[in-house]
Amino acid sequence: MKIFDFNLHLPLALNDSVEQSLETELMHDGQSLYKAFSQHKDKIEGYVNGANIMLFSADALLDNAEPSFIESVSNLFDHFTMTVMLDFRSKEAYSALDALSKKNISAIKFHSYFQKITDSDFPDVLRLSEYAQSLGISVAVCTSYGTSNMYLFDGMHLACYLSNAITRVPLILLHSGGAKAIDAMLLAAEKKNVYLESSFSLNYYQGSTIEKDLAFSYRKIGVDRILYGSDYPYVSMEDSIRVAQEFFLSNHYSEVEMEKIFFLNAMNLFQLQDD
Repeated sequence: MKIFDFNLHLPLALNDSVEQSLETELMHDGQSLYKAFSQHKDKIEGYVNGANIMLFSADALLDNAEPSFIESVSNLFDHFTMTVMLDFRSKEAYSALDALSKKNISAIKFHSYFQKITDSDFPDVLRLSEYAQSLGISVAVCTSYGTSNMYLFDGMHLACYLSNAITRVPLILLHSGGAKAIDAMLLAAEKKNVYLESSFSLNYYQGSTIEKDLAFSYRKIGVDRILYGSDYPYVSMEDSIRVAQEFFLSNHYSEVEMEKIFFLNAMNLFQLQDD
């Protein structure tokens, strides 16, 4: 079965704290991004046919050293796209998005607890999202749920806010809402451009009642709007694929349905052609 990994990270270093590891992604320039890819390449190769690479630094793609990274990624994957997190508080975000639209980026990302997005920030996030929509670029929101700031930096709240205006491009809920999987499903039930992406949550909540909520949510919205992702290296590629396959098989998904979840839905979302 072919696999398109919707959520693949390239931190320069893995630390005990996930937040510290994510910080290394924020620091990327073109050269360090290429170095990080080289470090992770052997642990990725052979597992997936395509990937959507999550980048926390727009500068990494706007750097003169960037072509070596693009060439290396193109050699590893049959298909790849990139999602970039932008600093919505910066006046330069719009010019950066203009430049990135000429690159191989397909979505912008907002990360509520990493970017410390509170309700007062929502209008600024919306304006940048609407500009991305005008360029035909999708919007992804991290909807994982946790930490002592879980009520202050709430990705599902942000996703609901954006969903009333972001209607012409896909709105992707990374991690499927996590502990708020039912909330994610209820939003997707109303908004037909909302997709649920599986990374991290299937592994983290394995054996819990939330795993049952995820199964219920995916069946409710239908197979065409579920996307497989690993969240590598925060979840190993091998463990992510194994757990996801076991999850969908145990919930009686057919081979045709699993092909959509693991590969075809992402290909269709990004309008990619398979050879």
